[in-house]
Formats: sequence, C-alpha cells, structure tokens
Amino acid sequence: MEITLLLLFYFSVPVLLQWAATRYSWIDKIGVVTLCYVVGIALGNIPGVNVPLGFAKQFMGVIVALSIPLLLFSSNIAIWRKLGPKLLLSFLGCVVSVCIAAAIGTWLFKEMMVDAWKNAAMLIGVYVGTTANMNAVGISLGVSSESFGVVNGAEMLFGGAYLLFLLSIAKPVFSKFLKTKDSHEVDVAFSVDEKMYPKSTPIAFLLAVIFLALAFGLSKLIFPNATEQQELMVILLTITTLGLIGSMSPRIHNLKGSFGLGTYLMFVFCVAVGSLASVRAVFNAAPAILGLVVVILVIAVVLHCLYCRLLGIDTDSFLIASTAGIQGPAFIGPVTKAIGHESLIPVGIALALL
Repeated sequence: MEITLLLLFYFSVPVLLQWAATRYSWIDKIGVVTLCYVVGIALGNIPGVNVPLGFAKQFMGVIVALSIPLLLFSSNIAIWRKLGPKLLLSFLGCVVSVCIAAAIGTWLFKEMMVDAWKNAAMLIGVYVGTTANMNAVGISLGVSSESFGVVNGAEMLFGGAYLLFLLSIAKPVFSKFLKTKDSHEVDVAFSVDEKMYPKSTPIAFLLAVIFLALAFGLSKLIFPNATEQQELMVILLTITTLGLIGSMSPRIHNLKGSFGLGTYLMFVFCVAVGSLASVRAVFNAAPAILGLVVVILVIAVVLHCLYCRLLGIDTDSFLIASTAGIQGPAFIGPVTKAIGHESLIPVGIALALL
C-alpha cells in the first residue's frame, strides 16, 4: 500500500468517525477511539494489503511524541498530590501481578514448549514496559527471531483485544468489583475543550513541534550511540517533562484547541497501531504460545483487580495503572478519554514511562 494513501487513510478515518459520532448515536456510544482501532485492524488484515512496518512504527512514534505535550498543556499539576499515590500503588500491584502470572504461566507450559520461561520473561518486559523492553529481554536471553515474532504477534492480538475491552466496557465491568469515584469530583478536578480553533490550535501544534525537536536534539546530545528504541523512550520522557512545564505557563495552559488536537492525533495513532495487528500470522503460530500469552494476560489482570479491591483502590486508578503497564504510554490518552477521566493523563504517562 503506497505511503501517501496510507497516510490519507490514517488521518481521514478519525475525521470521518468524529463527524459520524455527532450524527449517529450508536457510533458515539461505541466510541471513536474503539472504532479507530477496529478500522485499523480491518485494514491490516485485508488480503493483499501490506502496511510497511518500518514506516508505520516511525510514524506512530512521531504522532505519540506530538500528541503528548498537546494533551498535557491542559493538565493541572495541583491534582497530582491527590491522584498520584493511589496510581503509584496500583501500578506496583500491576507489576507484581504480571510477575506472578508469568511464573504461573511458565509452570503450566514448561512441558509444552521449549524455553517457556524465556517467552514469559519477554511478556513481563512488554507488560510492565513496552515492546522495546520485550525486544531487549529477548535479545539478552538469546531468543530466536522466529520465537520473538510469534510471541510479539500473539501479544499484539490479545493485547489488542484487552485494549478494546479497556476502551469499551472495562469501566462498568470492573466497577462491580472496585469502588468508583464521584463523577462531580472528576468534573471539578479537570475539564477540557475538545474543539479546535483556527487561531490558537496552530500555535499549540507549533509548540509541540518545537518541544519534539528539542527532545530529539537532547537525546542525540546526551546519548549519541543510543538505539532507536532507547532514543524513543528518551524523547518521550523529555517531551512529557516539557509538556508539563508548558502547562504551568498560563499562556500555554489556556491555549484553546491543544487538547482537541492532541485527542485527534491519538485517534490517528489508534488507526495506525491497529493496522499492524495481523490475525493470520498469529493463528498460524503454535497453540502453546498463544495459550501462554492468554494465561499470563488474564491472570495478571485478575490478580491486579483483586489487589486493588483489597487495598480499596478505585476503578479508574486500576484501569490507568493497568493501561500504563500492559499497553504503554501511547494508550493513556485514549483510555482516559474512554473512561471519562482525562485528569489521569499526566500521572498515567509518568507511570507508563516508569
């Protein structure tokens, strides 16, 4: 598929879905975020359509790096003292739950596959970090490229299914087991304008571009020999910091349209990441590897939920910590929007980077 057409698809789908959501209640009910991801998956699995992996990954990296400061400009750091500790405690529970789940998965599948513990270790890497961590663990343990490809594909498929769950019905489901926050408190703590404005939105975008350039330059200056994955993490950490600093400036904080543009870019990202999920490749893999991924993911989420119930941690803190660990920083924006608690974006991204 030509890159020009691919870019046109990535950028036009969110526009069409946002327009449709204002006219059809069922689309608004499902959610633009969820549908962006579904449409991307549909594109990636059309016979004969090949999405360039290298280009798509670079494109997603740029989109995420631009969207983060745009989303953070509207943030209110004063609420961190109230929201931060619970999220940190919840994230700790997520990390411990993933490790326990990986140990259980290794024990269950050790007779069904060679080096089950290595595959489980890679899944720990991705479920408490990102795919970059998964790759680093795989390289350090000497995992073959074939095994890495299969585990990564299975994780994308089932991780994608969990993401769809997070973006749709996760909050009402987990609210049956965990305590919920008062919606009025959320509205008072944080409110955003999702519209875009012809005068101020371009200024916000220009600031995001400048911040990205500064972050890229800093990564090259401090870590000249860093790998592409390490470089991306440095850029994300730097641009998050710059976005938060910018939010403390009244002029930047009050720029109209910054959050709306950041949200749109996150929609674009969801279409792009969905287009890389190949269902065919995963189901051609060994059943044992698919089973290992499912077991570790399900057990980790269940243990994390039980942990949060035991400590009285609320549903939103559970969901954002789970997103930070299992999905990574790129998905904090979409999930916070889906659960109606955008105030968790700053600490959610901080946890995901941690």
